[in-house]
Amino acid sequence: VIVLAAIVVSAISGLCYTLLLGVASIHFKADQTLVGTAMNILATAAATGEYASLEEATEHMASFSRTIYPDAGRADIYDKKYRLYVQAIECLDGLWDDMQKVIDGKE
Repeated sequence: VIVLAAIVVSAISGLCYTLLLGVASIHFKADQTLVGTAMNILATAAATGEYASLEEATEHMASFSRTIYPDAGRADIYDKKYRLYVQAIECLDGLWDDMQKVIDGKE
């Protein structure tokens, strides 16, 4: 059950981060494949318990060399992608509590 819960959490975390990274890659002109892969690895490490949280996984597994600022000329596409991201998150709203119960071994 714990392994299944970890897989489900990893998959959902990967989906959420992939959506976020889709927005970031367009808005910040980042390489979505590279960034997406890195974020999925971080989310999986946190979801499987290797690290206590995504923040802890990030501290141990990632480093940042520069700050990338948004391109104001791309604000329209950012807004469209963000609305899609919000819709995706809202679709998952009823799932978070159930997932936590499985993780905590209460279900």
